[in-house]
Amino acid sequence: MTAENFDWKNAFRKNRVKIVKGLANPDEVGGHLYQMKIFNDEMYDTVKQIEETEKKTRKILDLLNYRGKKGVAALHEAFLDSNNEDLAKDLAPYVMEVEKRDNKTEPLKWPPSKLENEDMLKDQVIKLKDPKSPWCIHDYGKDHAYTIQNECRGKVFIINNVNFNGPLQNRVPSNIDAENLTKLFIELHFTVLQENDLTAQGMQSFLRSEAKQLEKEENCAECVILIIMSHGVGTKVYGVDCLPVEIKELTDCFSTANCESLHGKPRLVFIQACRSVETASINKTVHLVKPGGQVEIECIVKSCKSIQNVYWEWDKNKVKKEDFYRITEWNSSNKYCLQQMKNVRSLFVKNVSENDKGKYRCIVKHDDGSFSVSNFTDLQLDIKDDSKNELPEEFEKLTTKGRDEMDSVPSVQETQDEILPKCTFLDHPYADFLIAYATPEGTSAWLNNEVGSWFMNAIVWTFKYHAHEEELHHLLIRVNRLVGKGCTWSNDMTVAEVKSNLRKKLYFFPGIYGNPPELFKEK
Repeated sequence: MTAENFDWKNAFRKNRVKIVKGLANPDEVGGHLYQMKIFNDEMYDTVKQIEETEKKTRKILDLLNYRGKKGVAALHEAFLDSNNEDLAKDLAPYVMEVEKRDNKTEPLKWPPSKLENEDMLKDQVIKLKDPKSPWCIHDYGKDHAYTIQNECRGKVFIINNVNFNGPLQNRVPSNIDAENLTKLFIELHFTVLQENDLTAQGMQSFLRSEAKQLEKEENCAECVILIIMSHGVGTKVYGVDCLPVEIKELTDCFSTANCESLHGKPRLVFIQACRSVETASINKTVHLVKPGGQVEIECIVKSCKSIQNVYWEWDKNKVKKEDFYRITEWNSSNKYCLQQMKNVRSLFVKNVSENDKGKYRCIVKHDDGSFSVSNFTDLQLDIKDDSKNELPEEFEKLTTKGRDEMDSVPSVQETQDEILPKCTFLDHPYADFLIAYATPEGTSAWLNNEVGSWFMNAIVWTFKYHAHEEELHHLLIRVNRLVGKGCTWSNDMTVAEVKSNLRKKLYFFPGIYGNPPELFKEK
């Protein structure tokens, strides 16, 4: 049926016969309407004076026609309170349609105009007034939904990387997203903790610290939300030091292995970052060189973009980004030499000495002004006795595990036996996680200078107007529809991507507190 069929004026007319024949206790229903102040004293007295049941019911319906659309929701609630669930079920679509028409849904185009977005931001999150709303009544048991009931549902951790110390461009519109998301989740009853401009190591340290704090708190979080906004590539995001870190290393901070208190609880991750294919990479993460020897460091560049320039950076002091030494074609040929063969860019370091040790990486500048940044490789000096046919212990560890210590930390699987505590209960490390990306892997995400990113702004729009009525996965379908409305400067579209291991439905229930079983119909 169309929305017009569920206009509130049709609620009593189309259900009149069924209500008149099916309502056995009109006095009780009339009493509820009087308590809700839908009926005044005169109306209530009129109803009570009628003796015949069906006539009494007809009078109730006639009087409700004068109370406007709020009378539909009131009668629905009165039916629930008086155990007339079948009649309440018939009125529920009309109640929902009234609420839907009273609420905004989404803009016609995406991203929205600045003025339209400002109007949206003036609105509060739509909250449920009571558990008898039809939005709260579901046809499945309480065990099929996550427990979301406390005045503080949990914590939201926002990492907002804007100002980058290197070739990557700053992301100023991300500040708009951070402000809007903070307001949104506070209204959804979460505590929000935000950190700006974190390095790759800083992101890991921040989340590890917060995971430990969750373990110490008496009131366990019902839900944890992680929001990361930064530059990204493939499966990694960048710190403001232009160093990448695997997204998995960040989400693992809240796995049950690292945070037992989150066992069985939803963990949501929203990531605003490009996921385009990594275009510059150094396969060999450690180069071991004899004193006085020469080393070649190869960077593989895979890009459909034209390349304007390639240079190298050397972290000679391993202290700050501003201490990096830039190596270009114009450096002394006695020490450095740069060569190019098809998609391989090579740096030769000659006469290697103790002073040349450190981390090296390749920077590729494209004709459109964008940059591709490779991972680091470590140049180490081999000063062991040649007679010993063995590698330094540190180098042995790195090469046998295939690990780049600068770019990432060991995964949970690699260190579980050595460091992490073993769970004392049956669990899977990825259970109860949902990760939503601004764009599918291999493609770019988009920011708007006036309203923020396409993806995060879509979350604010959708959650603000629909978190009271829809389950999380359905909310994210709406988000994806909004993002898909957009059209890039190259006349392309994009979509978001969701990977979910949630085992239950998740409703935010904004405005509702208390014991969730009261909100569900048992099967």
